[in-house]
Amino acid sequence: MIVLAVDTTGERLSFALGRGDGRPPLTRSSFSKRPHDERLFEEAGRLLRAAGLERGDLDALVAASGPGRFTGIRVGLTFATMLASALGVPAVAVTLFEALAHREALAGGAGRVCVVLPAFRGELFLQEFVLARGKAKPAAPPRWIDAASAGKAEAEAGRRARLLRGEVRAADLLGPALVRLGGRRRSPALPLYLKPANFQRPA
Repeated sequence: MIVLAVDTTGERLSFALGRGDGRPPLTRSSFSKRPHDERLFEEAGRLLRAAGLERGDLDALVAASGPGRFTGIRVGLTFATMLASALGVPAVAVTLFEALAHREALAGGAGRVCVVLPAFRGELFLQEFVLARGKAKPAAPPRWIDAASAGKAEAEAGRRARLLRGEVRAADLLGPALVRLGGRRRSPALPLYLKPANFQRPA
């Protein structure tokens, strides 16, 4: 199965192409002053050409659904779902939490972990998982923590689980996406917005 993954949740635009043949995925990642939505098709086309493929060769698409920048999340999901619809193939969404937890599980990690992702200005995103036999199962809902509470929340999470940090790339979306694509029931590709819009910490 040929799957194109895209992550637009942060400043970096990241693509990965899984070809289902046992070889490592092809990747493309870049920073630019141009908005992501102006570069998506251009960058995706370059990756496909490098693989000797065309859009019509894709069997599925996956986009990072968050957490991250509101606009970035929308851009990536819109790109994946619209292109998938045009090609007549499925599109799925994978959170950055799932991607990092799945990567750790495949590497042999086990037990309860708390994925810790940096947000903005000292804020944090957290979610706990249980890892076993190469799989990652959510153990609690994802949370956004404001900067004033971040230290305490992280310490509390560390008492319950092993803290798991790391950079997530589009290639990390492929594993969870393939699991989701192989399931009998597929959930819709929905965004994960954790931070309240126009948030202001109470005085």
